Amino acid sequence: MKDALKKKGMFVKKLSNQGELFRKRWENEFASVLSSLQKKEIYMNEFLWHAFSYEKLPCLQGEQAIQAFEKQIKNDCYLLFEHDERVLQLSKCKHLTTRRSASDEEAQRRPGKPSLTAVS
Repeated sequence: MKDALKKKGMFVKKLSNQGELFRKRWENEFASVLSSLQKKEIYMNEFLWHAFSYEKLPCLQGEQAIQAFEKQIKNDCYLLFEHDERVLQLSKCKHLTTRRSASDEEAQRRPGKPSLTAVS
């Protein structure tokens, strides 16, 4: 994935052993209004996005969400992984998009080759 991001013109820095810290920061930023019980009931310990998929927090969906993401100015951002301690710090992200390129589609068809897909 790191190479795919670099090919898209981004600077990528791997932050080792930072996953838990960044997931906690995400949780504090987006889900601090949820009680511990609410978080437990929606299995948020398994996937942070459950706060939205269980409709506990408001969010955009479908094409509306994609359009809002595409309109965002993306200079620097962090890419988190569930159940992984890796965090990627991305710079020069203005070309970060939800749409797949032809090379992403080709990589998807090759077994064992990860591809960059929708990242938000």
